[in-house]
Amino acid sequence: MLHKFNSAFVKKLLLIHSFCRIFLIVILTSSSLLAQTTTWKGTLNTSWSNASNWTGTVPGTTSDVVINSCTICPALPSQVTIRRLTINSGGQLDIGVYILIASTSASLSSAVLQSSGGSLKTINFLKLESSVLNGNVTLEKTAGGGANVLNGGNIFNQAAILINSSASNLTLGNGTKDIFMADLTLTNTGTAGIFISQDGAGHQFKGNIILNKPTGTGIYFGEGITATAELADTKTLSIGAGGFPSGELRLKRFVQTGNTNQTLNLTNTAILRISTGTVFNSSVTFKAPQLYLDGGTFNSNAVLEKNGATDNPSAGGNVFNGVTTITNSASGSLLLGSISPDLFNSEVV
Repeated sequence: MLHKFNSAFVKKLLLIHSFCRIFLIVILTSSSLLAQTTTWKGTLNTSWSNASNWTGTVPGTTSDVVINSCTICPALPSQVTIRRLTINSGGQLDIGVYILIASTSASLSSAVLQSSGGSLKTINFLKLESSVLNGNVTLEKTAGGGANVLNGGNIFNQAAILINSSASNLTLGNGTKDIFMADLTLTNTGTAGIFISQDGAGHQFKGNIILNKPTGTGIYFGEGITATAELADTKTLSIGAGGFPSGELRLKRFVQTGNTNQTLNLTNTAILRISTGTVFNSSVTFKAPQLYLDGGTFNSNAVLEKNGATDNPSAGGNVFNGVTTITNSASGSLLLGSISPDLFNSEVV
């Protein structure tokens, strides 16, 4: 039996079909426009803004930028926002004094990042491995991405600032040693943690380390089972202007060389935990609301004070080779050697 359809109804169906086709074309076209890959050629000069230096257009907010091995390499002319940044082996980028924002991700593998006080910001650092960073530089993990675990093997030749302002962990040096040739500032302004010298032997801090943690869960050194890290002679580990009022500072498998005195003063509810394999060869003065002594070695005089209301049972296993002064100046208890015995080889005050 043949069915007869109302002509108005058929026209409506055809109209809906046409609309759906147009809508699909618009969506596919928009998706294509939102992800345009442009690769550096360096045909003319170092100008980022010259279209002839790129395989596509000059990078903009929707661009996925790729920089491969280059002889003539790009330099930023001003603050720039792109979608993705990928610098592969032999690739180099000079950000100068400017801010480069990679809104989706950044990846540096056997790359060179040149800076004169500039910043690279992204929600996801997918790779930071076997790369060289020259000049004062800031790397910031911003809000919106997932946890980033970076392999390491990097050399920071001048002062570096590493910031986590996100809700996910930022982990550096996970397996291969990172070398910081000058001062390193770690700043945690997010709600997660910064993990530094995470795993692998031989991480080196040849400058001072400055810690700022106004928010976030903490800053952690040497959490991996093969991690070792060394602070150079005459250099210090200190709390910066941002303070350390909450969360945890955990030092694990961290060795301070030389005899430069070390001072740490954490406040409010913060935790200082000296863990397995950590060695201080100089005199130390450490004060914190919560104090855990879980396997450190103090080769010179140690002044240690707990000044918070929370009870702190320390695991023990510490070695004290100098005159040791331990003070509990608040209402919370401080229990030493709760699991392993502590060894005091000099006077205890």
